[in-house]
Amino acid sequence: KELTTHAQYILPNITEACILTDTPYKEDFSKEEIFEIIEKLHAMGPDHIVITGIKERGMLINYISENCTDSCTIRTISTTIYCRIKH
Repeated sequence: KELTTHAQYILPNITEACILTDTPYKEDFSKEEIFEIIEKLHAMGPDHIVITGIKERGMLINYISENCTDSCTIRTISTTIYCRIKH
C-alpha cells in the first residue's frame, strides 16, 4: 500500500485491488463497485490505473482509469476495456 502512494501507474488484478482498498473480494462486481474501487485507488495517489481479470458477461475484462481533466484516449487491447474519466 505504501508504494502505491508513490506510483503514477498501477496494474493490479481484481484480487490485488481489493487488498489495496480493503474491499472484500467476491466473484461478481457491478460496474459501480469497480468504480468505487478505482476511486479508492486514485485517492491513494496513482493517476493511471488498470484493473485486470474482472469477470463480466462470461469474459475477463480490464478497466482503465485515468485521473485527468480533459478527454482521455481509450485503446482496446484484446479484451473489452471501459474507461472511467475522473474530473
